[in-house]
Amino acid sequence: MEEMKTEDIPESASRGAGAQRQILTVVGVLVLLCYYAVFAYQNRGMQLDDALIYQRYIENLVAGHGLVYNVGIRFNGLTSPLFSYCMAVGALIFRNASLVSVVLSAVFTFASAVTLWKVFADAVEAEKLRVAPFYSWLGALLFLAIPYFYVTYGMETGLYTLLSALLIYHAQRENYRVAGPLAALLFLTRSEGVFLVAAIGILHLARHRSLPRFDWRVYLLPPLLILASFAFNFIYYGHATAETGMAKVWQGQSGLWGDHLNFLRVEYLYAWIFQGNFLILGSLVASAILGVIALGRSYLNLVIALYLTLYSAFYILLNIPNYHWYYSPYFALLPYYAAVGVGFAVSRLAAGLGVARSLLIVLICVLPIGYDLAKFSQVNAVPRGGHPDYQALGKYIASATPEDSVVAAVEIGTLGYYANRQIVDILGLVNPDNARYIGERNFDEWLKHYQVDYLVAHKPAWDHEVSLYSLASSARLVEVCDAARPGLGLYHVERGASAGIQSCDGMNWEAGDVSRSGAASYDASAGYVDSARVTGNFLRLQGWAQRDGQVVSQMGFPHATSMLWRRMERADVAAHFGKDELKASGYEAVIGFKSHEAALHAMQGGCLQLLAGGDAGVKGISLDQQARCAR
Repeated sequence: MEEMKTEDIPESASRGAGAQRQILTVVGVLVLLCYYAVFAYQNRGMQLDDALIYQRYIENLVAGHGLVYNVGIRFNGLTSPLFSYCMAVGALIFRNASLVSVVLSAVFTFASAVTLWKVFADAVEAEKLRVAPFYSWLGALLFLAIPYFYVTYGMETGLYTLLSALLIYHAQRENYRVAGPLAALLFLTRSEGVFLVAAIGILHLARHRSLPRFDWRVYLLPPLLILASFAFNFIYYGHATAETGMAKVWQGQSGLWGDHLNFLRVEYLYAWIFQGNFLILGSLVASAILGVIALGRSYLNLVIALYLTLYSAFYILLNIPNYHWYYSPYFALLPYYAAVGVGFAVSRLAAGLGVARSLLIVLICVLPIGYDLAKFSQVNAVPRGGHPDYQALGKYIASATPEDSVVAAVEIGTLGYYANRQIVDILGLVNPDNARYIGERNFDEWLKHYQVDYLVAHKPAWDHEVSLYSLASSARLVEVCDAARPGLGLYHVERGASAGIQSCDGMNWEAGDVSRSGAASYDASAGYVDSARVTGNFLRLQGWAQRDGQVVSQMGFPHATSMLWRRMERADVAAHFGKDELKASGYEAVIGFKSHEAALHAMQGGCLQLLAGGDAGVKGISLDQQARCAR
């Protein structure tokens, strides 16, 4: 009888401990949910520009127009098929794409927090670290506190993070029957998920020197899931994959976001997420490094190291633009590693010490994390929405332009959603071939394939919008003054009218002369080029010019395809020549060429030609400031 009792004691104690752990888990999830729900609700109005591209697709589907961006045009710009399908099903049921978008983002993000909690808790237990379970929950709390995931609402970020965490969880257990289909779903969420799959495969081969045992759920089901999506795309759109799948790669090659290492330019995230506060970022990174050290050669560390190496190399080597949602793996893992690091430090430093000293060490280790939580909570409590100027301009277009109008722009998410007009995306996210033209640096090539009624551009025009000047060399662009927003202009295209741009601020652009082939004599006193830079197949210039004491009346550039210029004030030039009329001698010019190479060549000894008054004689300013101007 006594033997039975001694055997029963550990079994009942084990059952009691298991029940207690389950209760604590449920309580922990409920606490996290209450904390998260407040901020998720406050940020329900978040409308990321690219997220509204998805939303317009889905709303057109619900309205009976099909899964299209522009009604009547089947073009697949949905680079996350699985997220699109989730949104489509939800919107068809609830008839509210906006609500479904936010709810899905909130649910996927919270599920990611809980799943990653389990992944890290298991890793800590497997490595037999003396880290209390509290610190895994601290990681989940930090994950939900960090402002990053709230500003990705409406995108596939939450789903991608959730599937990544689930895949690691099952791969760690070598449960490939579940991991296989998860890998396919991850790939259909974002193709970059292939790098996590590759990392898991490499680690399995390194450990077992063989592939997993054959099972149809591992080797047949995943490709079937992917092929089913490809088949739908091919039948519906005529292409197996999204036609904009290469858009971000082309954008990287364009140089518009920077010629090199775009992905490493994360200063805006430091200001945006960490409020430019080094204590927040520094404490998290320092703790996270300690967490990596604590987990040592664990499976979790190895697979994440391989994954992030492949993932980062892809973005860096292809010079892909630094859109903030691409950094989700780093922001997802940082808080959990930081929490493990804090727990590891406390367990090591407090061992064998008295209560007072242990308490002091705990405060030193935990206090910075508490500070981070407080700061993050302040940011999360501020509701965020979409771009108000884009919204206002889009609503104006919807109310003041004909329904059959075609509008061109470079940031078409918010603008296109509220404008409800046919959109030509200059960067090619919802139109074929435009992304490739951008990558080839022929920024005005799209004008040969699309005819637009309106064009939206920033003031001054971004390099992304430089084709504005090429269009204005063959048509009249008239700014719609009622639509003007700070830094934004809406231009009506008037074909058949004299070329140029009529601006509401009176700083109009005039067409330059590109027909002359004769050389001009160089005259150092005729003007100066303050800045000259090549943007794709365009040369952008600023400087001053005068002709025998007169403000030039016309400019030209032989062998160019287009040229627009406008006058600007230069008081320094007027003072130099002692003539007030020359205040208007400043100029800005945008000169188009057939190719990027031609634009580069033009800057080497090219000639800006000057005409003034009724004199047809030509003088020139050499762009490289050397005493030569003939081409």
